[in-house]
Amino acid sequence: KRPSKIVAQFLDIDEKECIIELSGIDARCFLHEYDHLNGIEFTDRVSKLKLSMAKKKQRKLIKEHVNG
Repeated sequence: KRPSKIVAQFLDIDEKECIIELSGIDARCFLHEYDHLNGIEFTDRVSKLKLSMAKKKQRKLIKEHVNG
């Protein structure tokens, strides 16, 4: 789960302090990219069961696509 609203504080290219408030998909995308900066991938946040199910579904879809 991700928060629906966040406040981000950062330095811009001129090293000026900025504060922005993000909500909805903007907040979710920001946190996703922030995770990348910290070496966290999407699969690190998903339960092993859900990841296993998604991989199984992906293999099935690829097999169906290859076999027509």
